[in-house]
Amino acid sequence: LIVVALLIASLVVDRMRVRNREELQTIDAAQIANDATFGLLRDMETAYRGFLLTGDEQFLEPYERAIEQYPAAIANLRQLGQRGGIPVELFAGFESAARNWQAQIVQEIQQIRAGTFRGATIEQALRDKQRFDEIRARQAELAQYIDNRRSVLEGQYNGLVNAGLLLMLGVTATTLGAIGYGVLLVRRIGLLAADQHERQERQEAYANVVSALNGPTQLEPLLAQSLPLIVDSVGAQAGAIYLLENDYLQPVQATGFDQQALTALRPNEGLPGRALEQ
Repeated sequence: LIVVALLIASLVVDRMRVRNREELQTIDAAQIANDATFGLLRDMETAYRGFLLTGDEQFLEPYERAIEQYPAAIANLRQLGQRGGIPVELFAGFESAARNWQAQIVQEIQQIRAGTFRGATIEQALRDKQRFDEIRARQAELAQYIDNRRSVLEGQYNGLVNAGLLLMLGVTATTLGAIGYGVLLVRRIGLLAADQHERQERQEAYANVVSALNGPTQLEPLLAQSLPLIVDSVGAQAGAIYLLENDYLQPVQATGFDQQALTALRPNEGLPGRALEQ
């Protein structure tokens, strides 16, 4: 359950990260569009001032190019602003100042061409610069908001990335812990099964020994039948039975040994002797 919960949380955080990244991309595009739109207005203003001071139509060529590109640029900026959650009033102020300025200079260009323009051209250029400074201020406000918004989104994005990494580490650690517990559990079950099997084998061996002891009534056949079963039940490879006669331990039955090579032992000699004392 913990792993499932961590996986769900990780997926949710990842979706939030993707959405945040998309907002960041929109804000970046809006910042580029804002600079590009203002660049067109700046081209218009520079070309107009040159024409105003000289009356040379060649100065209006950049103005004509910029005026053609401006509608698409401002529409793109407006669309990106709406997608990026930028307040409408910021666009409205910037666009309104630009529209009023453009209407004024269009009228003045027409007057200059018609020869009906009145007033000193230098003074007029200064007044036009003041009007354009208002556009510059509005654009700076918009740019500042976009920059602040981008900083907020970057902070959120970094936080989501870190949260995602921590959750994935949690998933990995929990999964490894579950696998480790599973391995230990399987090993424990295996040990229990092996212990049960060994216990069952001992019980079967004990039953065989008891059955053998309940067999022949004569001592020698009884020992010959029982000793191999006793040796096998304890997992030994050889064994011998000694009987105490006249203060000596006499070998009477052996398996895995050469019985003829076995000698009588005193009660304190060899393993049989020490076993007798204990």
